[in-house]
Amino acid sequence: MGENRALSVKEVLGLYEGLDGRIEVISYGEEKPIAKAHDESGWEKNRRVEFIYE
Repeated sequence: MGENRALSVKEVLGLYEGLDGRIEVISYGEEKPIAKAHDESGWEKNRRVEFIYE
């Protein structure tokens, strides 16, 4: 599910000239959660896409 979210964001950003081909998608899934809570609040915080600009 997280990878699908990231690919959707990549697709939208790819519409902007110059960004297509420069975006890399890495899905960490359950490996790097921000919230450790196993409830709706924690799951909501972990539904995210992060950007690193270099």
